[in-house]
Amino acid sequence: MTTTYHATSDPPQPGDGLDVPTRALVRFSAAITTASGEAVREALRDCARSRVPNAWIEELILQSYLFSGFPRTLNAAREWRRQLAEAGVAPQSPPATAPEGQGDWRTRGEATCAIVYGANYQKLRTNVRELHPALDDWMVVEGYGKVLSR
Repeated sequence: MTTTYHATSDPPQPGDGLDVPTRALVRFSAAITTASGEAVREALRDCARSRVPNAWIEELILQSYLFSGFPRTLNAAREWRRQLAEAGVAPQSPPATAPEGQGDWRTRGEATCAIVYGANYQKLRTNVRELHPALDDWMVVEGYGKVLSR
């Protein structure tokens, strides 16, 4: 049995401006970052009830590495795979892509960061570099290159 989730047209709750699947995904993100394993499991069940597309869940889990750390990302991924297996759904993860060498990550990261920050890009880079050069490097290569430029 294959389950496909689609975004619903359910109206947003008053005042939050978010549709039902997006609201569930935000709760799942918060659970990955701050909560127990049971809270992560329940947030994933809520994603299923809210018909969050599987691709959204996959990407959120992958991006949580940057914001929540590798151990919490591994725990969320393990629980996601467990719930897919229980539902009889095969994972649809695309293969990981890795540019040859760190230079490609840097190039992609610089381009993505420049798009996100626009006219403030150079100021951001200067400010982060002043905090610590390693943080600037990690922001560009890890954050914007490896994670967000996917």
